Amino acid sequence: MKLRYYRLNIDFDICEDRANIVIIENPYELEKCILALDDRINKRTEDIELFDGSEKEDFCKKVTLFFSPLDFKYDKKEVQKKLFNELLEDIQSSKDSEDLNIICAKFFEVLDKLQITTDYDLDFDENFGPVGLLKSFDVHLKAPEGRFVEKFIEYSNNINRLLGKDIFIFISCIKYMSEEDIKFLVEHSVYKGLKIVFIENMQVDLKLDINEYIIDNDLCELH
Repeated sequence: MKLRYYRLNIDFDICEDRANIVIIENPYELEKCILALDDRINKRTEDIELFDGSEKEDFCKKVTLFFSPLDFKYDKKEVQKKLFNELLEDIQSSKDSEDLNIICAKFFEVLDKLQITTDYDLDFDENFGPVGLLKSFDVHLKAPEGRFVEKFIEYSNNINRLLGKDIFIFISCIKYMSEEDIKFLVEHSVYKGLKIVFIENMQVDLKLDINEYIIDNDLCELH
């Protein structure tokens, strides 16, 4: 797997058995690269692409970006949709499915009685079912808690399970972690088959076996 950045005409191989780090020392080019990543994940431009060999991969379906601890949120509609689908499959394969249908039927009875006792002509969704019930109770994934690394581990497990995303790019996020946190994050990711990419503006001594790619101030490439 590799990232291709067309602006600087570089390919960066992403290793699966270790942390990957891209150092861009030139502040202007670092900003350009970060903006290109954000534009790509939001489908505004295609200045950065993901390849598996010679085959182009769907960048948005594979990659997640982190800029700060505030990014561990499950606020995308696709996350909620996948969560509901999985919960409903679990419900339907258990005896709870019948219980939910009974609850919905009882609720319809209550609404029918309300129309009579209040003399209001009420309108409601007669196809209301388990999905509607989950929405009514605002069922959703709880935001991860704890330190940066703890949030990432919980978040990445859920996002990989629900959406199949397995490449996580951290933009200037090393400052939020200790050496032990980074080691734990990398070990967990390798064990889970996730790929980790750090993008920083200067070299960091991670005391780990890493795949490092440096673009210095003069835009010379150092591997």
